[in-house]
Amino acid sequence: MKLEMFSIMKSNVESEQMHLILDSIKTCNNLKFLNLSENLLKNNSHNSLIQALKSLTFIEVVGLNNCQIGYKSVNNILTTLKDKVFLQDLYLSGNDIGDEGVKLMKNNHSTEFKELRALNLSNNNISHNGAEWLSLFLKNKSQLQYLRLGTNKIKAKGVNNIMASFIGKSQLNDLDLGNNEIGDEGSQYIEKYLSKHQNLTYLNVMKNEISEEKIISILNILKKQSTPCKINVFGNKAKDENIQKYFTPQTPSTTGKK
Repeated sequence: MKLEMFSIMKSNVESEQMHLILDSIKTCNNLKFLNLSENLLKNNSHNSLIQALKSLTFIEVVGLNNCQIGYKSVNNILTTLKDKVFLQDLYLSGNDIGDEGVKLMKNNHSTEFKELRALNLSNNNISHNGAEWLSLFLKNKSQLQYLRLGTNKIKAKGVNNIMASFIGKSQLNDLDLGNNEIGDEGSQYIEKYLSKHQNLTYLNVMKNEISEEKIISILNILKKQSTPCKINVFGNKAKDENIQKYFTPQTPSTTGKK
């Protein structure tokens, strides 16, 4: 079958139907885009998913956000995908990967997925320990442009490790660290990265207990870069009225002196 895109996102597909769908995918040899996000893939669907992925020679995008797969099955999925030379985008948000899952990613797949362009690991219960292992997984992912790590439990040390894995070779332009625990110390590591790389077009550090002083420092750095950057810094320790001016263009006065 010459189908190139398949998506059943948030369809509440029953288990037996999912088996039939996954079996049919095995006949779609030219599939480039597969999105099963927001569907509960129970244990008895995992083997069918693995078999379907094995057949997709030309797959470029795999979307499995919020499927509650679990860290062991995620590792099996990565093992299946490691030889997919066209794979660029991998979305695994909300799958309870946790630190153990990230450790498996580091141990088993650090030298693979070098062409990965987008990775979403948000909402996966990853702590600062997991972030350290994640940084080793990311170290040779020089093509990565899009990284989502929001709604985890990453602290300052984890941010330091993650940002350090990109310094000097980064194409990263979309970074989400919102709703973590990075604080002022973690924001300093973000500043360090921004001072050396001025190609971010999106940055999310909302709800991270960052002080107003540090928020303004980040905003001032981003104002100086040539590439415009959309940023979400709200929900920290800064008063909205004090940082709003950084988001609202100032209209020059047209009134002359009298």
